[in-house]
Amino acid sequence: MNPRHLQPRRPRNDRDVTWSKARTLDGGVAWMLWRRDCRNALHLFHVALTREQLDMGIESWTASRIRDAKRQLRDFVDEIDLAAMGETA
Repeated sequence: MNPRHLQPRRPRNDRDVTWSKARTLDGGVAWMLWRRDCRNALHLFHVALTREQLDMGIESWTASRIRDAKRQLRDFVDEIDLAAMGETA
């Protein structure tokens, strides 16, 4: 794994998804996904994989979990934005 990918990142100020990746205590990896809503409030989703899951070498499964979390975060924040604008999904 590239060491620069493990450097902490701060959430951006725009409304796109920002991610950060860090090692867990058990040797696994945790991804944090952030997105801001229209009020500039920050929302976080977390995906953690243990060392055993990483050793299985199922990259497509890992990518799928991260993609699903990104979609869930997007849908969650979009619902908040629509509610703030007085719309319904």
